[in-house]
Amino acid sequence: MSYPNKFNNFKKSVYNNNNKYNYPYKSNVVFQNYYNNFNNYYNNSFNYYNNLNSLNNYINYNNNIDTNIVNINNNIYYNKLDYNLNMSYKLLFWNLLCNEYSYDWKTSPKIELKYKIWDHRSKLFNNLFSNKNIISDIYCFVEVDKQDDLYIMLNNIVNQKLFESVYFSRPSTPLGIMLLYNRTKFKLINSYKYLLGNLVNHNFALVSILQEISFPYNIFVVLVTHLTAWDKNEHLRIKQINKLFYSMANDKNLKNLKINKIIICGDLNTNPNSNCIKQIVNNKFNSVFDISEESRDDGNYTMVIDTVDEGLKKLKYDYIFVNNNIEIINKILPINFLDFEKGLPNENFPSDHIYLFTEFKFCEKNKEILYDYNQIIYDHSLNYSITLPNPNQNNPNYNKNEQNHDNKLDINTDKNNEKNQINETNIKEGEIKNEGNNIEKQDENNN
Repeated sequence: MSYPNKFNNFKKSVYNNNNKYNYPYKSNVVFQNYYNNFNNYYNNSFNYYNNLNSLNNYINYNNNIDTNIVNINNNIYYNKLDYNLNMSYKLLFWNLLCNEYSYDWKTSPKIELKYKIWDHRSKLFNNLFSNKNIISDIYCFVEVDKQDDLYIMLNNIVNQKLFESVYFSRPSTPLGIMLLYNRTKFKLINSYKYLLGNLVNHNFALVSILQEISFPYNIFVVLVTHLTAWDKNEHLRIKQINKLFYSMANDKNLKNLKINKIIICGDLNTNPNSNCIKQIVNNKFNSVFDISEESRDDGNYTMVIDTVDEGLKKLKYDYIFVNNNIEIINKILPINFLDFEKGLPNENFPSDHIYLFTEFKFCEKNKEILYDYNQIIYDHSLNYSITLPNPNQNNPNYNKNEQNHDNKLDINTDKNNEKNQINETNIKEGEIKNEGNNIEKQDENNN
């Protein structure tokens, strides 16, 4: 019997059988007052019971709604899963030519000064970024010294703040590397840099770990770098690309997240047939654009300069590489649209480098190939020191001095390694000279 029924029966018993229960209140007036109070208490209790029932009904109703919402969301999620396999994203890489280098007379002697200033070039950048054919979801820039202008420019083009940015600069100069991503499509999990150079060469690689919002299973990494310039520094570039892969092989963030979708893009300042490019290919990366030596004669180059010493030069220095879990759908290298008789930049194009644009999609889950970081190929004899990314470095409470200290250790170690190499070279040269003197003495004695 429910609680209200019991209470109701008890009330009737008290009213009809007063003598039976031997209540001490024999007076009718006293009993009537007692009954009235008792009745009020009963009514309040009954109202509470009704309210409690209403509350339970409301909770059950909400639980049903929540269950329906969960079912609806699951259906949407699985629909997105089926749909997402056909979704594609766009990426643009570009060496923007920083202001400091744009005024270099030796690399652009025939270019008028008015075409080199930022006011002119920024307008050209804005016009090019507005081109619907190359509007991208991810922008990767090197030689960046106007990062604030770029951030405002790209967000103004789409009339809303769609893009978030990541920016790191070299310690000694304002030059930096910048990545912008569409925040409605991707979430930034972490970003940091690999130090590739030493105290003299502050080259690094920007590492950005991104998660696809519509399909959280897809976590991928974009590495953007800029290696040392000039032909005479090929030995430094080999060391830098080795250190990049050494850093990847020891990056716990990539290993723990089991990231097997990797994009590497950058101005590598080296030709397609160089050892740097061969090492990237050997680590199971595919170039988005043709990297055969013959392709350069067919217009597949990314840099045009007209130098004082060598005249007009067409170079292929810029690259985008992807591993096997990323499929390329489309690519654009706008060589045929450029007029560069006097080199670049000019009145119609803002940089001496040509942008690379690609459209890609992720392969299906059942076709993915695991990327084994333990099998990364690099030169073990170089004995690199490395500053590993700290997972707490984005924490406001993280002590930046610790990171700087690590960087100094890394730089000093590289510097000491170079000193040791120089000393070893001097010793060998001394040994050769001594051997040469001994041979001369023996010849004199024989004579």
